[in-house]
Amino acid sequence: MAGVLAGALYFPMLLFPGATLPYERMPAALQRLADILPLTQGGKLLEAASLNTPAGSALVPLAVTLVIAAVCICLSLKFFRGGASKSHLPAAGARPGRRCFPSN
Repeated sequence: MAGVLAGALYFPMLLFPGATLPYERMPAALQRLADILPLTQGGKLLEAASLNTPAGSALVPLAVTLVIAAVCICLSLKFFRGGASKSHLPAAGARPGRRCFPSN
């Protein structure tokens, strides 16, 4: 399941940001979809920096990137709270090679 989800997130970020397909030639619906991807915003920031455009033109991609980061941080805090449990660690003084858990 995790592999399917990773593929569903990875391939759109590979195709839509403008690295493989030109952003300007995409239909408007795909451009709107690409606009929510962080790599698209990074490409726009890189383009603004390399073309020496005014700083105001980079504010929107920067704001979108910060919003995406905030949403991802909130989602990760909600779904990954607590971290790994310590029950999988060997007990103190356990000899190497011995199982720490009784076999069921």
